[in-house]
Amino acid sequence: MSWFDVKVMTCPTCQREFEAGTAETINVTRMPWAREQILAGHFHTVECPHCDAVHHVDRGFLYTDFGRNHFVMVHANASLGDWPALEEVTGKVFSDVTHHAPPLVQQMATQFTVRAVFGLRDLEDKLRLWDAGLDDRVVELLKLELMVQTPALARRADLRLSVQTVAESEDRLEIEAWSHDGSHPPVLYGAALARYRELDARRAELEDRYPGLFFKPFASFRRLARETAEPSEVS
Repeated sequence: MSWFDVKVMTCPTCQREFEAGTAETINVTRMPWAREQILAGHFHTVECPHCDAVHHVDRGFLYTDFGRNHFVMVHANASLGDWPALEEVTGKVFSDVTHHAPPLVQQMATQFTVRAVFGLRDLEDKLRLWDAGLDDRVVELLKLELMVQTPALARRADLRLSVQTVAESEDRLEIEAWSHDGSHPPVLYGAALARYRELDARRAELEDRYPGLFFKPFASFRRLARETAEPSEVS
């Protein structure tokens, strides 16, 4: 089921109020256009009827895709610092939804990928990787290596890393470093898919080393700062 809220918003440009609808839950199995808008960066954009300014709305919502077995709770960008608690919320919502579902859905639930992400760009990142048949958790370890090996990134713990392109013909990922507050201009970096395959071949070892990354909803290299004494390049 999909559900949209219509609320009164204040335009950041002209400071006038207007009504606009944004999603509380979306089921992209029934609304494939919503998935297309997310990947194009156009989802949750609203236009002020007074000054025609277009703004992105940063809000939480539930994303489900029963065709691909995806269950993603999208939390607001601004709440990233609360990820431990919101990861627990994500797991509980998934458990509650599936516990009260018909038996067929309960059986399907064991096959679902459950994630907690922060903002639409994090969701785009996951969708691109899954579309390319890549494990987002292994890619997070590539991001960790990129962060550690790049001095400009290592000095800015606030920066976010999002996969923009899976360039299979060039055997690489294009990863954009950006800041939520706009204080850092977006910069593209490359990561070798050959390195992804090396890490993926060591899955059992990495699962033992980083159980939170591989078995909990917040699949992000950021959690490793809390769970390992000295998060570093994966050796």
